[in-house]
Amino acid sequence: MESFEFLSPEWIAAVRALREEYRDRLAPSGGDGSDPGGQPGLGAGVVANVVVTGAPFDRPRIEGHVDTTTMAAMGVPAIDEGHRSDADLTMELPYDLARGIFCRRDPQVFFEAVFTGRVKVTGDSSKLLQIPVLSAAELHPLAAELTRRLDEITR
Repeated sequence: MESFEFLSPEWIAAVRALREEYRDRLAPSGGDGSDPGGQPGLGAGVVANVVVTGAPFDRPRIEGHVDTTTMAAMGVPAIDEGHRSDADLTMELPYDLARGIFCRRDPQVFFEAVFTGRVKVTGDSSKLLQIPVLSAAELHPLAAELTRRLDEITR
């Protein structure tokens, strides 16, 4: 399987394709916040604009967003390019930290970086607590499968 540098244009395109492949299977049923397996969802979610600096390729500043509302019931955030006008907050962080947070999915690393100032937050910082970071054991089986496939395409 081909892998791509985290946040490169090729990686973003591959992530979009995977998200589309899983969209109907991971969408909450009935709009009630429950997942297709009947487990409780994660609520309405958060939209956060993200600025990543210091990428190791020809885009030293990457503007994107993380949307936990689209597949929030499964704990699968949508990561894409561009800022959203409806974002709850904006985070700025260095590439190595963004990669570490995404690849390790460790909420402790994220919150430690916020509290030590490595992540600059503007907007409604209280929404940071609403960003779901689930361990593999907590994920719905389909979300776990998607996460594994995302790991396979990420270098």
